[in-house]
Amino acid sequence: MIGLEPEIENVIVTVTDQPFVTADIFNSLHEQQLKTGKNIIACSYAETIGKPALFNTQYFDELDLLEGGHGAKHLMAKHINDVATIQFALGDIDIDTETDYKNLID
Repeated sequence: MIGLEPEIENVIVTVTDQPFVTADIFNSLHEQQLKTGKNIIACSYAETIGKPALFNTQYFDELDLLEGGHGAKHLMAKHINDVATIQFALGDIDIDTETDYKNLID
């Protein structure tokens, strides 16, 4: 029914090539937002921050405008004072090629 949808406060932006993403990561993003009051919560790994990342509604319009080489990481850098992080030790492992997959299962 129109008008009865719950109000969305946050979204989590993630990618499908990180095999070690779990529900615990998503829950930790939300918990860190509640704890810090920051409106962008990113994962920290391999000396960088990145996805998965939680964005509060105030950034929805900017997320919608992202394209090409200016992804969510660009938005995080732009608003670094509103960013908190959680550790994601295996966040730098992704599967982009068949070789990556074979290396992972070996």
